[in-house]
Amino acid sequence: MRNQELPYHFFTRNRKNLQKELDPNTLVIVFSNPVSIRNGDQQYVYRQASDMFYFSGITQPETVLVMYTTGGNWHEILFINRPDPKTAIWDGYQLSTSDAADASGITDVRYTDTMKQTLEKLAKKNEKIASTYPAHHQVAVQWTEYLMERNKKISQTSLQPIISKLRVIKAPEEIALIKKAIDITRKAFENLVPMIQSGAMEYEIEAEMIRTFIANGSDGHAFDPIVASGPNACILHYINNKRKMKNKELLLLDFGAEFNGYAADMSRTLPIGGHFTTRQKEVYRAVLNAQKEAINLIRPGISIKDINEQVRQYLEKKMVELNLFTEQDIAQQNPEEPLTRKYFMHGTSHFMGIDVHDIGDTKEKLQPGMVLTCEPGLYIKEESLGVRIENDILVTENGNEDLMAHIPRETEDIERLLSQ
Repeated sequence: MRNQELPYHFFTRNRKNLQKELDPNTLVIVFSNPVSIRNGDQQYVYRQASDMFYFSGITQPETVLVMYTTGGNWHEILFINRPDPKTAIWDGYQLSTSDAADASGITDVRYTDTMKQTLEKLAKKNEKIASTYPAHHQVAVQWTEYLMERNKKISQTSLQPIISKLRVIKAPEEIALIKKAIDITRKAFENLVPMIQSGAMEYEIEAEMIRTFIANGSDGHAFDPIVASGPNACILHYINNKRKMKNKELLLLDFGAEFNGYAADMSRTLPIGGHFTTRQKEVYRAVLNAQKEAINLIRPGISIKDINEQVRQYLEKKMVELNLFTEQDIAQQNPEEPLTRKYFMHGTSHFMGIDVHDIGDTKEKLQPGMVLTCEPGLYIKEESLGVRIENDILVTENGNEDLMAHIPRETEDIERLLSQ
C-alpha cells in the first residue's frame, strides 16, 4: 500500500461498532492474509486481508487481532511479528509495538511468539469463538481448531454476517478514498484513449493503465484489467490482453485503480477507428439506456436483486428490438433459463469498497452510504460484439450520486474523445 491516509480513530471506531454487535462472552480473532509463494523463493505482492485492514489499519503479514471482554469491557490485543534484523535487510522496516499502536489505536500490542499462551487462557474463559478466515488460510483454521480442543465447551460462530453489515455502509473517509481511486482511474482512461488504434496491442493499453496508476500514487490495479477487443469482449473475465486491435471493432475496457486499499471499477466500450458503426451504436445505446434506467432505480429501499430483475426485463425488450429473438421466442422460453442470459449473463450491480466485489447481501434493501456498481451489458458472440458500461454509484438519503458522471459515456462524447 503506497498511501495510508486513514487515521487510527477510523479503525478504533470500526472495532467499537463490531463489539456492539457481539455477545460479550465471545473470543474474537481476526487473521491477516497469509503470504503466498509465486515460484521458487519469490512471493506474490502482499495484500492485507480486507477485514484486518478495516479493523486495525495494519498492512504487514502475520498479524492477529484478538478481542474479548473483561469486567464487562472489551479488551483488544494486537499481535505482530517481532522485528528481525536479518529479515529487515531483505524486506525493509518492520513495525515496532509502538508503531502498530499508533497506526491502529490499540494500546496492547504484543509479539506473536507470545500469542499461544494468551489464546489458550482466553479460550478457557469464553463460551464462543468467532474468527475470520482469509481465503486458503490453513493457519487460521488450525488455530481455531486448536483452541476449540483446549475448551470442549466453546462453540464456534462466524463473524462474516456482522462484518458484512458493518462494511457495506461506507464512512465519509472511505467514500473519499473511493473517489480518489475513481479520479486516478479517470486519468488513466484519458491517457490511454489516444492509443486505441488499429494495429495496437491490447497489452499496450493495459501498460498505460498501470503507468498512470503508479504515477498517481495508486496501489495498482484493484483487479486484473480487461482490455478486450472484437470477439474477446464477449468473454466476461478476459484478462489475457494479447490481441491486436482491428479497425471497426469495439474495445471493451473494465479496470480500476486501488488507492489506500479502496477500489474503483469502471467499464467503457469504444470503437476502434473512432466511430461506431450503425449496428454498434444500436447495441451501445441499448446498454447505455439500460444503465440510465438502472441508475434511476438506485435509492434507499430497493435491493440489488430487484435492480437486476428490472434491468433484465428492460434489456429483454431491447434484445427483441435488436432482433436477437422474438416475442414468440419469449413466450416459449424456459422460465428457468430465460433467453436474456444468452446475451446478458451477469448481474447489473455489486457492492464495492475495500474489495472490488465487496461483501453485502444483494437481497437487503439499499441504505445511504452503500457504494455499488451499475454495469449492464450485451454480448453478441455471433457478431463478435460486446458492450459493457459501468459506473460506481453512492446511495444517498434522497437517491444516489453517480461518482463517474464526469467520465464520458455518450456515443457523441466517446467519438469526440477519440477524434482528439
